[in-house]
Amino acid sequence: MNYSESDKRQEQSKKRYERFLKWLRKPQTLRLLFQIGPVIFKILKWLIDLWQD
Repeated sequence: MNYSESDKRQEQSKKRYERFLKWLRKPQTLRLLFQIGPVIFKILKWLIDLWQD
């Protein structure tokens, strides 16, 4: 059975996902997201308003 390649790929993506979750759980990251969130929202709102006009 030759499924080691897909297993390796799955394992790598799993590790990447776990690293991402670990990064996401950091207080600094959460604080940054809360600070950047409204800015992104304003930009998106501005773009939508611009697009509708």
